[in-house]
Amino acid sequence: MPFSPIWSMTAQPAAGLPLHWTSKGLPVGVQAIARFRDETTLFSFAAQMEQAQR
Repeated sequence: MPFSPIWSMTAQPAAGLPLHWTSKGLPVGVQAIARFRDETTLFSFAAQMEQAQR
């Protein structure tokens, strides 16, 4: 993800979430970013996205 270094430098939790796979098997995703020191919200969001894909 192109903006990952920015979030790393500011210590904001971020995660790349694959939301779709192309016919060739390549992941297509989004980057989710949470507030400073708010990993709980980020993990909860990622879990909800994973459940929605099932």
